[in-house]
Amino acid sequence: DITEAAQVARIVNAMPAEERRELEEIAEMSGIPRRKARIVLTLLKRHGMVREHRGGMWERLAPDVTAADLSRELIDYEERRKRDREKLEAMVRYCRTAKCRTRMILEYFGEEHPEDFRCGHCDNDADPDRNPDRGGHAPATVEVPAMVGESPATQPSEEQPHVLWAGEEVRHETFGEGIVLEINNDRAEVDFAGHGTRVVRLEFLERV
Repeated sequence: DITEAAQVARIVNAMPAEERRELEEIAEMSGIPRRKARIVLTLLKRHGMVREHRGGMWERLAPDVTAADLSRELIDYEERRKRDREKLEAMVRYCRTAKCRTRMILEYFGEEHPEDFRCGHCDNDADPDRNPDRGGHAPATVEVPAMVGESPATQPSEEQPHVLWAGEEVRHETFGEGIVLEINNDRAEVDFAGHGTRVVRLEFLERV
């Protein structure tokens, strides 16, 4: 939020010119989580206020980084995070449902359909033991991974290696570590230190 962004900006402002500091140190001095500090620094970098060096080192460029208005970017980030979570929840529901999958897709896109609609072709409709509407049993429910800033009790497990969202720190074999800016289907827009912003497939990213 704006308050946390201001805390990071004040710490960066106090850094002597040309001095480089690690992300962990900036986060600790700001009193906010490392991930959130990284997001704020990335936004400041977009404004030309700071420079990111290899190895997770940051340098102040502007005389007063608090002059940067990050409110719009922070709102956009929160909106993207919300959309990512909604997509993730829809994906999990689709994977775990015992009802007609075609019906779920129609509902997701707001298409109208009869109350008793069944496509008759998906795996659930083809196997009555999987469909509770036809005497079967629904599979057990699963928890949806938490988004950035939420309870760690529902963080993604090893069984979901490619479930990522905006704000996560990831590692790429070629570009090194970076922060996810946006998720679009099976690709992510990532800001890599020293390599700029890249769009890469999720399968090539490893959560840090």
